Amino acid sequence: MIRCNKDMDGKENACPACGAASRESGKAGAGSGHSAALPQRPEHAEKSGRRLRPLSAFLLKIFAAAAMLADHVGMVLGNRESIAPETVTALRAVGRAAFPLFCFLLVTGFERTSDRKKYLNRLLLAALAAQIPFALVGTWANYAASAAVGAPVLELALPVWEALLLAVAAALFFFAGRCRISRTLWLVLAALFLPCLRLTLGGIVLHDGRQLNVLYTLALGFGTLLSAQRLARREPGAGWPARAAGLLGLALSLVLLGRYADFGLEGVALIFGLYLCRERRWTQAAFIGLWGWWHYSVMMIGSELVPLAIAIALFLCRKKNWAKIVLVVLAAAAAYLLSGHGGEAASMGVALAGVLVLLYNGERGPGARWFYLFYPAHMLILGVWNLLC
Repeated sequence: MIRCNKDMDGKENACPACGAASRESGKAGAGSGHSAALPQRPEHAEKSGRRLRPLSAFLLKIFAAAAMLADHVGMVLGNRESIAPETVTALRAVGRAAFPLFCFLLVTGFERTSDRKKYLNRLLLAALAAQIPFALVGTWANYAASAAVGAPVLELALPVWEALLLAVAAALFFFAGRCRISRTLWLVLAALFLPCLRLTLGGIVLHDGRQLNVLYTLALGFGTLLSAQRLARREPGAGWPARAAGLLGLALSLVLLGRYADFGLEGVALIFGLYLCRERRWTQAAFIGLWGWWHYSVMMIGSELVPLAIAIALFLCRKKNWAKIVLVVLAAAAAYLLSGHGGEAASMGVALAGVLVLLYNGERGPGARWFYLFYPAHMLILGVWNLLC
């Protein structure tokens, strides 16, 4: 703290720390005045910053939900061939902004939430609830003429060895939780068990464990952030056997479920990369744009690992802005030279998400837990509409 004094004769004396003028009464003697903490941002600068960055987390969620709705409407109408292909491309390009925005909000929520366990519980519960609506919308068989109600059939969706490995992951998580039954453990076990099954109702696919909704990806990313932070900070808690069991269970989950979850391991890499770049907003925005370019426009062996390598490099040179700028330019140039497989419209949609992230003002805004209901509800409506019409 720096104390701003005024002269003994009662005259105003400008504070060298914050520029404020002391207007204390003449009764105060030497050493009286006001206190200012360093660093202190002037009020006019805060108002200017809010004008330049007008979007709160609530507004970002509104944009993301609207983009996701456009994406799913375009997918349903496109699969039914009800609208022109150009309209489908436009709707789905706008929808590409949704996932990066939700990843950014997940990273922000991870840093600010007061209870990460409850946050993870909500993600897992919503992922389980959204699986049937996701299958109704995202499974091609439900758009065929043979999609009619019939006898229910429940079968194993995954190879036996994958199901057994998921059972091993469940046992490891149980051991990591010190063999205690909790709500989080039940949700984790259900999330690991559900992908093993496939449920059909005649020609209608109600659930397929080889197609997992995007909340699975967000939950895997959240678990990755939890593990990474505990390793980096060496937080006290369970001993090394329990920690090793938890890490091994997470690794098995990433390898097995990442193959079937929406956006897969590349989506988890986006979440982890945004977390590594969290010190500078422009770095996060640039990483989102680079991720979209490499994800949608570059098709080569190992290209899915490039965004994660870029994020690690940005993290390593986080204190040198010039090095980060050079790295971003080189990564963009490499993506441009290696692209040529389409995906330009989708990449532009992801770039839109980067621009919106730049406009984020750091404020939370009204609560928006309605998203956990909106995600499965709107897909259920679209899926039932597709089957009935």
